[in-house]
Amino acid sequence: MQDTLYSEADYQGLARSLIVARTGVRAPLTDGASKLLGFFLMDGECDALIGAPVIEVRYSWLQRRKPSTYFASLAPELISHLMDLGGVPTIDKSAQFTVGPTTTGTERYRFGFLKKWVLIDCSYESILIRIRDQQPNLSIPLQSIYQTTTII
Repeated sequence: MQDTLYSEADYQGLARSLIVARTGVRAPLTDGASKLLGFFLMDGECDALIGAPVIEVRYSWLQRRKPSTYFASLAPELISHLMDLGGVPTIDKSAQFTVGPTTTGTERYRFGFLKKWVLIDCSYESILIRIRDQQPNLSIPLQSIYQTTTII
């Protein structure tokens, strides 16, 4: 997202997400956040790092050197809905939980997904989200699980 103008909401995305996680206040799910949450949960696995002003995401199904980036203004909604799906009221520092199988989203962007394991790890500098098909893989960065070899 180089040469992108970020909004104040993008710069506040991390701070608002930490408030959601630590206090249990929820942000309603919009169509944009629902679509991104679908990318997180439907097929494969992902690692997301919420910072200011972007969310950087690596997907198991998308082999790229650089992570995909999204506006951090979507982050409070993602954290809210993941916590709701997992029945997690608050997160002080870190939480591991399961979500699914279920159908979720907004009226416009509904999707179903199988059971997933979720790690949300909060610090003042960032929030790490890991979504995996198997619980033991929550401790391993996605790049270490899905390393590809390029033959030149």
